[in-house]
Amino acid sequence: MSNKFKKSKEDIRDQILTKARYYRNYRRIHFFDNTIPTPKYESYVVDGNEMVVLLIRFSRSKKILVTTKYIIIISKRATIKIHGDEIDRYDYMEHINYGETYETASYLKLKYFRFKIMFRIGKYRIVKKDGSHVDLFFKRAKYPDCLNECIKKLKFVTHKYESY
Repeated sequence: MSNKFKKSKEDIRDQILTKARYYRNYRRIHFFDNTIPTPKYESYVVDGNEMVVLLIRFSRSKKILVTTKYIIIISKRATIKIHGDEIDRYDYMEHINYGETYETASYLKLKYFRFKIMFRIGKYRIVKKDGSHVDLFFKRAKYPDCLNECIKKLKFVTHKYESY
């Protein structure tokens, strides 16, 4: 940690938000760019040097919360916290599995996979550096695109900066 640069948590939050600014006008993507704390989601923040950045709501029970250090996946059953340094990559599984299904699938199944790939609907996977993964299913393309931008910036920010 001694080789990391010091930066305020507000500056880190603003740096992540500038990467996701194109998704500001979409419904169910909420930006926390003001300095007023959000008591509803502050219970997920453990560290005092951490701040809530972005919330992607799929439904009442399924949400993804992006903070300055973590990605928190909230569902009815469980809450999963992934640190920005632990993330290895973010994959679109329909595109990866397309080659396997191309050889064995019927004509209608191929059309269905092409439709899913064209509109980027389906399963996405967050792979950690230790080999474990978390699968997410998206019905719209704007949510995984926004999450992809946040993951890219979060990996950079947690690797380079330390908040104070």
